[in-house]
Amino acid sequence: MSSRTQRLLARDRAAFERVLDRALDEADARDEPPHTGAEPGRDAALRAEALASAERIAAPAGREYAAYLRLRTAAEKRAARRTRPKASSSRGVSAVLAVLAPTVSGAAAVLFLLIGGVFQLAGGLKELGESLVVAGWVAAAVAALALIAAMAGLLFVALRNRTAGKRAQSLARALERARGEWETALLERGIVPFVAQQRGSGRPPGRAGEQGPGRAAEPGHHEERPASRPDGGAGEAAG
Repeated sequence: MSSRTQRLLARDRAAFERVLDRALDEADARDEPPHTGAEPGRDAALRAEALASAERIAAPAGREYAAYLRLRTAAEKRAARRTRPKASSSRGVSAVLAVLAPTVSGAAAVLFLLIGGVFQLAGGLKELGESLVVAGWVAAAVAALALIAAMAGLLFVALRNRTAGKRAQSLARALERARGEWETALLERGIVPFVAQQRGSGRPPGRAGEQGPGRAAEPGHHEERPASRPDGGAGEAAG
């Protein structure tokens, strides 16, 4: 496992401490009989030692941690792209034209049709009135096409935002799942074995034997005690 995957970022120390506290609480709950006397101080020292050895303890969960970091980086980059201000002026011009084109064309169509109709009623301006009516219908067609284009653009933007929202939700769920897998691996393969070893359940038997009663009683003392009794052996030597 590479050192890059073993490196625990400072922003993830809080998660490490939370999992460590959970492991210590579960270890205290499993103790039968429970710790007494100065054991709370022992847990505080154990916690401090675990925090100082966080890099080594988190190393067995390096694969899950690397996967979690990849997803988190992707999510942060995606969020940065979505919140980045739009500096393109062409998009602003397109949005203005999408709003103004149907409005201006529709107003021009109404105006041309009204004026053309009035001129057609007048005897000397009939040809001009017909031209204005034709121009009005053309403007009406342009207004209809612009309105359809604007509605299509709005629908496209809505669908794109909906797709982006679904992708963001899927990425968020994957990120949360990856974080849970890393914390589980950190707990089971890193912190729990460390806590068990430091609290004595995982230590080699020889260390416990060095402090046991067998070391205080030397074997030679048991061999010399029968020879020091005054009866039996002493009487046989006198006879």
